[in-house]
Amino acid sequence: MLSGIIFGAHFFQRIKFEFKNKRPTDPVIVESLQELGLSSKKSTEQLYKEMVESTANDDWENIRGPRPWEDNSEYLRAKEKQQKERQNQQEERRKLLNESSKFKNVLKREFKKPEDK
Repeated sequence: MLSGIIFGAHFFQRIKFEFKNKRPTDPVIVESLQELGLSSKKSTEQLYKEMVESTANDDWENIRGPRPWEDNSEYLRAKEKQQKERQNQQEERRKLLNESSKFKNVLKREFKKPEDK
């Protein structure tokens, strides 16, 4: 019995790894998913390339936290600046979501009732 359980577990694990990276290849299905705002997940390599291309490596500043005997006003100013930038980014994202007509149409889709004759 134990060998049967081991064989079954091995079989299911093999299936899991074989079909792990399968994505829909039919262009009609992919297009319809993109219209609804559902895109397939990107691979980690694609995400890494996008991140490397989008980040400005020359536009960073080194911010060190203050030591106990130092004045921490510079650190507090930098922290406030980062918080304001994050809030602005969040507000922009909210605006984009609210303005997106496709997103609203998908959420507010109403099905027509058949008319009585």
